Amino acid sequence: MKIMLPMHTGLSIEHYHGAIDGEAIASWLQQLGARLSDFPSEEARTKTLETDELWVLQWQDDRGAHFLLAPTFGELLAFSAMRFPDRLATFS
Repeated sequence: MKIMLPMHTGLSIEHYHGAIDGEAIASWLQQLGARLSDFPSEEARTKTLETDELWVLQWQDDRGAHFLLAPTFGELLAFSAMRFPDRLATFS
């Protein structure tokens, strides 16, 4: 499988169902200041809120922490490929 990932100083992929550190996903997203552009689409954001399912790709660079958000792992990988077409990581 080939996927695109941002290559920076730190990178993590996390999955949450129902809550993040005891906080509802919707509240966590609001506190994070998540924007629609952090999701692949408005439909993906809506699906995240309806299913309480969230996948987070987080990376750190010299400008701080950054996120890509999606309701499924597949959507997160596809979104990262779209956002970072010049960076390729290959897994088998």
